[in-house]
Amino acid sequence: MINNAANEYKKRLKNHNRELAEKEKFHRNISHLRLWLVVTTITAASILYNHNYIEVIITAIFISGTIFLLLVRKHLLVEDKITRLKALIVINNNGISRAEGRWHSLPDSGSDFINKEHLFTSDLDIFGDSSLFQRINTAHTKFGREALAAKLSKPSQTFSSTYENQCAVLELAANLEFRQNLEQASLQVKSHNINQTIAWLGDKNTCLGLQQKKGLVRLLPIVSFGSSCAEFIFFQTFFIPVLFYALQTLVALKYHKQNQSLLTSFDNKKNSLKDYTGILRVIEEQRFTSQALRKLHKRMMSDRCTRPSVELATLNYLLNQASLRHNKLVHLFINILLLWDCRYTIKLMEWKAQNGASIATWFEVIGEMEALASLSVLSYENPSWTMPTINNSNTIDAKNLKHPLLHADTNIGNNFSLGHNKHAAIISGSNMSGKSTFLRTVATNLVLAYAGAPVNADNFHCGQFTIVTSMRTVDNIDKKISTFYAELIRIKKMIDVAQTGNTFFFIDEIFSGTNSRDRLEGAFQVIKALNTPNCIGIVSTHDLALCELTTNNMFTAENYHFREHYQDAKIYFDYKIQPGHSTTSNALFMMQQLGIPVNQPEQIN
Repeated sequence: MINNAANEYKKRLKNHNRELAEKEKFHRNISHLRLWLVVTTITAASILYNHNYIEVIITAIFISGTIFLLLVRKHLLVEDKITRLKALIVINNNGISRAEGRWHSLPDSGSDFINKEHLFTSDLDIFGDSSLFQRINTAHTKFGREALAAKLSKPSQTFSSTYENQCAVLELAANLEFRQNLEQASLQVKSHNINQTIAWLGDKNTCLGLQQKKGLVRLLPIVSFGSSCAEFIFFQTFFIPVLFYALQTLVALKYHKQNQSLLTSFDNKKNSLKDYTGILRVIEEQRFTSQALRKLHKRMMSDRCTRPSVELATLNYLLNQASLRHNKLVHLFINILLLWDCRYTIKLMEWKAQNGASIATWFEVIGEMEALASLSVLSYENPSWTMPTINNSNTIDAKNLKHPLLHADTNIGNNFSLGHNKHAAIISGSNMSGKSTFLRTVATNLVLAYAGAPVNADNFHCGQFTIVTSMRTVDNIDKKISTFYAELIRIKKMIDVAQTGNTFFFIDEIFSGTNSRDRLEGAFQVIKALNTPNCIGIVSTHDLALCELTTNNMFTAENYHFREHYQDAKIYFDYKIQPGHSTTSNALFMMQQLGIPVNQPEQIN
């Protein structure tokens, strides 16, 4: 199952390593050839000079120079290929780590998206070390990471958008070549903080009076040069050329300050944009079949005659030309002769007017494409996982449901249903028996389902719910909030959310921070408040008294439990959910196992 993906990654890795070795050897040979060409040309020129073969020397230098420039170009192309191969090697190594269950070592854990106040992400390990984000992320741009984080933390609330995402994920899962090309291009991006650049380029308020004079700016250098040639050929005087170039100097001086300000603004944006050209090109050249991907492609192209990657490359070319002003000596003459700054300020402002409004869309498409490609990793590397069915019910039905982040060798599946005639499941069991893991198993698979990704189950049907959890509440000394009060705040938020629509709640060890009487009464009141037609949920507890709530006619709840067994003075867990409440405990046994003295220890059979 997973080995197929791992084997494909290993095959690609082997091919890329072999090709890299060949390209690096070729790269060294070109360097040696360039050096040999220079030495040979100088030596030959010296010998020919001693024999007064000046014409031959000039010809030899011209030919050698041409060959040298061709070698330089080839050298740069090989360098680019080497860079791409190194990126692909990183990508396939990461793929092997994921497919073999070693994804915890991957560098991007998404820890910058951790929000302890979020409805569920902190409780479910969506972000941070050993998180779902770390498990699946293949996005490397700011936009891709944010789009993936949004899909995992702000689940889709419509059936149609979820279904479209599912179709897109399945299409991308089957297209490893495109996904790796996309990731390789995004790995080349070095500038990530470009929000200000996008906002500046999209600002329509920027105006330039010089644009109204663009005819003059384009025509004047031509007239000046033509008149200079005619004056010199026919009259051999310089009065008219001097007059025209004096006029050009006045034009250059008049707009100098404005030009420098605008060109500097563009110059500051140069490096932050050029790296995205490759990503746009990869997306442009792909033809998609699923509706979501076709919509994204159409949004980016927007019936344009010129591709966004070409437009971005054009911008980079214009910025390179405009940067001539940094060469003070050359710039002084070129700017007067050709009105260089005025010419490229106008061209850049025209580019901004034509493309500024579209550039934000280009980056949104990049982000969405990277996010969907990341989600498709789960489908490609886990072909036994299933695409869930999202329906219009307030139920969940899962067969052989497993945690998405546990290793396949130790991951135990369970069948589970809720919502048909029971609105809550109360799960009891002894320590380490699997209660908390089961809650996270159900909730994390729901997160994946609403993101459009496959889930770790043989079958999975569920309604569209808002997920709310209370599982890792802790005290806050600075705010003088105890663990119990922190849990109350969390559950109050849960009840508020439940008033707004379909809600799936998860409460782990409800009110464990208070005495048993308050815990029982508090749990009674919470489950009563959440006992609504649009709300279902799971509550775990060690307190067997809470299991009696299922006998209350006010509730439609059902008991489940996890159990353990003992053999040869050792404890074993099967992690299989069972109907009914727990009848065992293991705290004293585990204390004994750790060497903690226990008076009158419980006898274990």
